[in-house]
Amino acid sequence: MPVPSASTRRARASTDATLTLAALPYDTLVHLCSNIDGLAELAAMARTSKTFHSIIQTEAICWEKITLPAAALTAYLRQSPHCSAARVLNVHLPERATHRPTFCKHAPSRNSLEFAPALVARCGSVLDEGVREIVEACPLLAELRLPGSGHLSSEALCFVLDGLKQLEVLELRGCEHVTVDFAATAMAGTLPVAHRLRQLSLSHCSQAIDEDVSALLMALPGLQSLDMSFCPALGDATLERLPPTLASLRVLGCPRMSFNRLQILSRILGAQLVSDDSAILACAMCEGKERGQTLIGMLAWYQEEEARWAY
Repeated sequence: MPVPSASTRRARASTDATLTLAALPYDTLVHLCSNIDGLAELAAMARTSKTFHSIIQTEAICWEKITLPAAALTAYLRQSPHCSAARVLNVHLPERATHRPTFCKHAPSRNSLEFAPALVARCGSVLDEGVREIVEACPLLAELRLPGSGHLSSEALCFVLDGLKQLEVLELRGCEHVTVDFAATAMAGTLPVAHRLRQLSLSHCSQAIDEDVSALLMALPGLQSLDMSFCPALGDATLERLPPTLASLRVLGCPRMSFNRLQILSRILGAQLVSDDSAILACAMCEGKERGQTLIGMLAWYQEEEARWAY
């Protein structure tokens, strides 16, 4: 009987031994689970085996980055044992959300039969009470994203600035009422100061005015990146209140901001200033057919940016 060669023996050995995920070192499995940020995906991974279920249930590092739909926020905050470990929380509207800027059929209401107040409106928008519970349940958050939550008020913004001391990134894109009457809070002497906040998005906050946003900027002395695109009521008064630490600014769709004031800012920020004028100037610098192609591309990009109020 012929003796099999070394290569044949190695091939047979490789087919006999099957490597599974559960056979990997424990630290490797924990690292794998910690890179899953979607709540639904994390739950699906926990159902694949007892090993992964145990890791996800016991290792807090798996819950540091969480992305979930607004509809799952209540269950996450009131049932998850590791909310306090969260460092990044991204709450997004469902794909078929019924909330729309400046118009929503589903005004926030409370059912008297419920023992606990609602955290999310029927349209998918997170409510002030939801933000309050986020602050209480996740005190270590460094990044919070609540795009499209149009029912939030300035009270929710005060909860965030006052309760999340380690917050560095705050996205409130499409939260149209979140700055309304914020200046009154500042005048009352109860304005919280967020020294660690570095990045803020207020784009598509259609109800934002100079007085309220200026008061907000005074509470953010370390701000480095600011997005105020498509806030049509904001003007030069807001630009005059920008903190000296600011290194990046987006103000697309802000017709009340003067060309002269934006020119002064462009000398300081350079390419980090994105405005209607800077986009037009970029097209004007092109020549021939390239200019036409650049203009068409710029218009398509601008239309896409204008539509991104929640996603």
